[in-house]
Amino acid sequence: MRVQRTIGGTGVALALSMLRPGPTQPARVSWELPAELSAVPLARARLRAYLEGLLDPETCSDAALVATELVANAAAASAVGGGIELRVEVGGGSLRIEVFDCATDTPKRRCADESAEGGRGLHLVEELTSLWGWHPVEGGKVVWAVL
Repeated sequence: MRVQRTIGGTGVALALSMLRPGPTQPARVSWELPAELSAVPLARARLRAYLEGLLDPETCSDAALVATELVANAAAASAVGGGIELRVEVGGGSLRIEVFDCATDTPKRRCADESAEGGRGLHLVEELTSLWGWHPVEGGKVVWAVL
């Protein structure tokens, strides 16, 4: 079930999903991925396989898109030979996606013109999630999003 509502007239959409891990699905999973663009389809496939049956199709698609954007950004920001970790946590009526990378740069939304092929990733993440952010950790940073 997906509920969409605006809080306090701010125009911020909050997407809530009723999520229950199945008997064979743990509440938290993580995958180590190479810090290269080939990790993007791998991350998307693993996330979809994990979420299948836990989420409605629309939320599953949104989660896959968010993870795709975060992993692509992490791959682009990370040094060659570095690693990426995709973490997913389901519980309390929400889905949290975290992506660790070894770069320390602050994630920045870019202004992409209509003809640009890139630069819209964090804008998509912002539109599809109720919250997103990042924090530094030893050896890099974690960018996270909550659906």
